[in-house]
Amino acid sequence: MCKKISVIVPVYNMGQYLSKCVHSLIHQTYNNIEIILINDGSTDNSGELCDLFASQYDNIFVLHQKNSGVSSARNKGLKLATGEYISFVDPDDYLDLETYKIVISLMETYGTEIGCFDFCWFSDKEPIHKSTHNPHYTTQLYSNNHDVVKLLIQSCSACRWIFAKRKLEHLSFPVHITQGEDSVFLTNTLIRCSSALHIKAPFYFRRETPDSATRTQYNPIFLDVFKANKLLENILMQHNKKNYNLVNCVYFHQLTALLYSMKDVYKSHSNDTKYICKKLRCRLVFFIINPYLKIKEKCIICIYCISPSLYYFLRNFYHKLRA
Repeated sequence: MCKKISVIVPVYNMGQYLSKCVHSLIHQTYNNIEIILINDGSTDNSGELCDLFASQYDNIFVLHQKNSGVSSARNKGLKLATGEYISFVDPDDYLDLETYKIVISLMETYGTEIGCFDFCWFSDKEPIHKSTHNPHYTTQLYSNNHDVVKLLIQSCSACRWIFAKRKLEHLSFPVHITQGEDSVFLTNTLIRCSSALHIKAPFYFRRETPDSATRTQYNPIFLDVFKANKLLENILMQHNKKNYNLVNCVYFHQLTALLYSMKDVYKSHSNDTKYICKKLRCRLVFFIINPYLKIKEKCIICIYCISPSLYYFLRNFYHKLRA
């Protein structure tokens, strides 16, 4: 019998989206799945939906807790999980129906401890895809820890990975930060691993809504990403002093959503804009010489450091040209 995978879904006020997510898990072609729904104090019908699913399917388990945040919910799920593999899925997203069958099979074939796969955006108008990946997808094997850790450049989202549970022993998501918590958890995991597999196919479907993290208007709490980056830097540098270029690459990638969120309000949050600019300027030279950052990314950093107003003007002009 195939090894069990535990799928952890933190749920908070996602009643309108939850069914699509759960159905993509229930109908996976992989045979041995437990689905753990953590209702994080929802005030809509999410809790009732979780209980309904649990009453209909023997492999769905529900825990209700007071609203404590996504990290707390995932940590509860980790404690409840009994599978040999772990996967995280956000309740407004969904998976290709062959995700676990294909990815776990490849992980076991190559003997890797974790597997990473790609994602694509979708909108509410699109149906659930039975199988949208290219059957001729490519894979890339990483067989030493140094290369495994560099996978942070590919993704800092916990939802794009399948983990061997033994590699998550005594690990948890940081509950004291609200932005970038995935990157801290993932970094702590990757430094433990000597092998990984990247399947270059979009198995994960991320919902594109006005409430998505990359589209939400700025909130000062978003500055927590700097706390996450500091934690991530400490972890990587303690692990290997040669990781500094990697640190700065991930540092900037973590800020891209923050810069986007401020596009309409950066003037009204001038103190925060100055704070972000100061943080970037402190690392400007290291960004410019960073071998992992693309030329376009280096240009973004330079322009923003010269003038945030100029950066947002050019950004808006560019998107108008493309419209």
